[in-house]
Amino acid sequence: MYKRWLNVIVVDDELPLRQELRSFPWAEWGAVLAGEAENGTEALQLCRDSVPDVVVTDITMPLMNGLELTEHIRREFPAVQVILLTCHSDFHYAREALKLGALEYLVKVTLEEEELERAIARAREAIEREWAHRKSALEQRRREQSKVIGRLLKDKLGEEPAMVAELVRCGLLQQLPARLVMLKVQSSEEDRVYVEQELQTVLEELETTAGPSFCWVPVSGAEYAVFFQGEQLPVPQLKLRLEAIIRSLTQALDDNLPFLAHEVDVYGVISESLASGSEFRRAFGQIKLWQEAKFYESEAPQSIFVGKPVALTALDKSQAAQLHSQLHRAAGEDSEALSLYIQTELVRDCLKHRYRPEELKQLVSSFLEEYAKGEPAGGHELQDVRDAATLSQLSAAAVRFIRRKHDARGRLRKEVLEAKQYIAEHLADPITLHLLAEQVGLSPHYISKLFREEVGESVNEYMTRLRMERAVQLLQETNLKVYEVADRVGIPSYRYFTTMFRSRTGVSPTDYKRQQGGQVWEEGGEPR
Repeated sequence: MYKRWLNVIVVDDELPLRQELRSFPWAEWGAVLAGEAENGTEALQLCRDSVPDVVVTDITMPLMNGLELTEHIRREFPAVQVILLTCHSDFHYAREALKLGALEYLVKVTLEEEELERAIARAREAIEREWAHRKSALEQRRREQSKVIGRLLKDKLGEEPAMVAELVRCGLLQQLPARLVMLKVQSSEEDRVYVEQELQTVLEELETTAGPSFCWVPVSGAEYAVFFQGEQLPVPQLKLRLEAIIRSLTQALDDNLPFLAHEVDVYGVISESLASGSEFRRAFGQIKLWQEAKFYESEAPQSIFVGKPVALTALDKSQAAQLHSQLHRAAGEDSEALSLYIQTELVRDCLKHRYRPEELKQLVSSFLEEYAKGEPAGGHELQDVRDAATLSQLSAAAVRFIRRKHDARGRLRKEVLEAKQYIAEHLADPITLHLLAEQVGLSPHYISKLFREEVGESVNEYMTRLRMERAVQLLQETNLKVYEVADRVGIPSYRYFTTMFRSRTGVSPTDYKRQQGGQVWEEGGEPR
């Protein structure tokens, strides 16, 4: 019913009144009682620790009264709405508080649920008006900042003093030295529009609730510059804030887009310390280098990279020939010797020279195609080699390919079998990696790694394949409408379902249904 729940803090020095307020049906009003305080001093600290939406406060209290609290709140947190609780004798104080910006006052001795409900509703209206106004202002500022970044990257901001002055004027820079912080997103072409819309929605919400201390600017479709206003933060604090943002983004993707066909990688980069406007401009280019360089980072999940990456080297003809020769020599012994070489010597050599990932993946996949000699040997694994995001993924995919060629699959681990069974039984439900990990008792990272190694597909790819196979079956065997089929296979977005179905079958689900001789229904339920 409510688009967003309101966080409410209650402030009163009388325990019986606080107990009475606890019993009110806050949830029915779209609100959460987020905290209590006995006086204005405690309440102000609560607000500073976690900014609420509404403060319901008495006027007459020790240490800091309701008038002083209202004044502090309006100055420090102008979006927070204040509702006053007063006695008859406090009316002149209440009028003064209303002048300070309090929303409404209610008489404590005759307070009824309906009165407070109406006050909360008024607070919600005021907050939503403020959000709309602030969102419009932020969008306008973001457009201006985006234009300035565009001019900066084209070196059109003039000489050093003018460049720095323009960056400071539009809020992209406070002072030098500084660090550039970027959010980077890697997703498939099919998923990109949905992912970017979701991430931008979350960033807008974070910006609206954080106030002037945080802003973000799109640099490209998959890159966002992030700025934390105020004091210059050291790298550890920057990492903590960036990690919190990334957690919010990934959680939103899990919650709202669990049906995506491919995994989405969201990570952050913090530049080295920048002493000039020119260095600030060059940092955008240096940060892009991490897109390739993180291929050689640790196998464990890592979402933040700092500084300038170690340079990559092109794989020249002599190096390529040497690697190819060593692969052939290991293959001449047996499959286990080849697997061992890839997992040890090849990995060590790559870490030492840091070859460009695409060139390395091309070399390894070409060798494996040659090694297979036209025999069927697991197309998923070969595609995994080409799509590997890290060196460890490349090594694991290559070894899977080799072992499947020699039919050395072995039995799937119990946890992988349980994951496959859970997916099959809950295909129509939202299934996230975190949920699947809970079901099988492993961490999300480990079940993701294990599933890909043993099944030959990522969890998302496996679920999407099963959903498309089930959709084909339903379109062939039932009279369900296309949007009902989408819902039955766990993809509530009709548009996304149509995109995925077409990419895998070559035709839209509507055309496929027609080809099967069934009656076609539009999304709204009308036959045609």
